[in-house]
Amino acid sequence: MALHPLLQAVEKMREQDSWPWGFFGEDGKVYDKPPEHVRFRARRVPPRELKKLVKKASPRRVASRYAKITIPIRDLSRYLQTFENHAKTFKDLHAKLERINKHDGMRDWTNDSTNREFDSWRAGNNLEQLTRKMEYLGGLYEALDYQTPKKVIQYAEGSAEDMGDMAKRLEEEAKHIRQNRAELEENREWYGPDGWGSDTPDALPRDLVEALYWLGGKEWPRIHKLIKEAPKRIKALLTIATPPETEDVETLYHASVDARPLLRSGFNPQGKGGMGLGGSTDTNSGKPAISFTYDYYIAKEIARSLKEATLIAQGKVRPDTVLEWADKAGVKDKVIETARSTYFGRAVWDDPRKRIEHAMAYWYAYLAYAGAAGKRYNPVFWDNPSGLVKKLKSVNYRNIGVLVADVNMNDPDITYIPAEREYRVPVSAIVDLKKVIA
Repeated sequence: MALHPLLQAVEKMREQDSWPWGFFGEDGKVYDKPPEHVRFRARRVPPRELKKLVKKASPRRVASRYAKITIPIRDLSRYLQTFENHAKTFKDLHAKLERINKHDGMRDWTNDSTNREFDSWRAGNNLEQLTRKMEYLGGLYEALDYQTPKKVIQYAEGSAEDMGDMAKRLEEEAKHIRQNRAELEENREWYGPDGWGSDTPDALPRDLVEALYWLGGKEWPRIHKLIKEAPKRIKALLTIATPPETEDVETLYHASVDARPLLRSGFNPQGKGGMGLGGSTDTNSGKPAISFTYDYYIAKEIARSLKEATLIAQGKVRPDTVLEWADKAGVKDKVIETARSTYFGRAVWDDPRKRIEHAMAYWYAYLAYAGAAGKRYNPVFWDNPSGLVKKLKSVNYRNIGVLVADVNMNDPDITYIPAEREYRVPVSAIVDLKKVIA
């Protein structure tokens, strides 16, 4: 059966044993009890979220609510799967190196052309070990279904270090092929199945020659670089997935369209805050909470995005201006195609008076593509372009900023969300609201 669209968004979430079961039906609805006449899949869901899902299950709305939780897990899963894909290539290459080692003509050709520096048996042995380690590392993404991301990353880090050592030994063999490529090419016509001076010269198997040239070509150095960087990259993911060490009282940041009013009046005890970093949400224990981050850069970039979106919603930024930003980021064509095919209907795009909607759709797609390209930070707003226009058209631009607060980090109800270095903080744990950075 097809996976329920909401379940796709939470599939990789770490389950909490204390959460109630939600039943995601094939009919597109969510139930708090097993439905009798509909096929379903069960998944634990935070209590307050389950009530919202059962009441009004909107795939787009709820998927976006979970995006901030699933991003680090999704990134880890995708990263590990790249090694699984490379392992398939290496497995095929290993089989060909074994054939090279048994082929008199190939063996004589490589020995004579590299002054016996290249050893097909040694290269094949190194490649076999590297392939096994890559298969193990690549397959670790499946462990995310039953292990915490932190535990999986710890396994992956150790495996990546071993993989780096094996790749270094294979690189020594590849280097001999690269350095002697001209000699190999020049001597190739003198060898056949029986070795040098064969009665059937130039009869070396094409697939084995190409395999050898692949190892000494441009693709292997690129993969070798990926392998060398793997321990550092995986360690960075571990840092993201693990809460940092904190003092008893820590300074955290909350980006909001209501930063200045919140500084004066404080947060609602029920956790109702303005639109910003996570807005108002819940802790794992189900308590209403406000989302803060310990990373000022993230808070600053969210505030920047809120300012841009507000100016767009109020008609102060033209569609052409947004496309100029996209052009500088090298994503203009993708932005136009995605915005026009995904957001609003044809009637809106055909109406030149709908400049605000056009600009917001372009900006929304621009954030996604520029963020993916590493050109700027993408806060992954929960609303679609239409919702942003409605919410931000009456916002006071001067109130947007980053609220700086002291928080009691010993509160047991504080929940850490890795995606944006985010803490979900109950209002009772906020010690002091210090200032607003515009």
